[in-house]
Amino acid sequence: IHWKSWDYLYAGKSCGGLGFKDLYCFNLALLGKHIWRIRMFLDTLSSKILKAKYFPNTSLSHASCGPKSLYLWKSLHQSIPLVEECLIWRVGDGTRIRIWKAKWLNRPSTHMIQSPMSVLSKNSIVADLIDPHSRWWKVDLLHAIFQQEDIKEIMRLPVSIFPTADKLIWKGTVNGHFSVRS
Repeated sequence: IHWKSWDYLYAGKSCGGLGFKDLYCFNLALLGKHIWRIRMFLDTLSSKILKAKYFPNTSLSHASCGPKSLYLWKSLHQSIPLVEECLIWRVGDGTRIRIWKAKWLNRPSTHMIQSPMSVLSKNSIVADLIDPHSRWWKVDLLHAIFQQEDIKEIMRLPVSIFPTADKLIWKGTVNGHFSVRS
């Protein structure tokens, strides 16, 4: 028998390995899929039960995991930061997105505003930057507040003619839905 290292077993077939998946990472991805479902579909029975038990007065992002929590919740809780890290906002009406705190730009590095906070408060929302009549960005306000790089990123974002709700999407896929492969 010829023994091979785990690095060889995990290496892709195109790289000469056997293409095994790292089971720990794969398990986290599968748990992440459940966290995604809990986050996106709060009206399901399982989401309601977990919310009532583990994060009744807060969001999933701030849910706690105590020593007496179920093994299921402890496992799911491990993947919350991984899922949160890869979520970005798709701008709809802008009422749920905080300008300075949320990930909402198409900038691959941070997805956040880089300009220093100035005129608007730290709790200002993206809706403050959208003209409700024309349904387009308030360009004069953008130039007064943000640096040129941020203005370019904001102007690239489409604004819906009809106000729709802001939506959290998965940045690893084209359609914005969580995928274990991403």
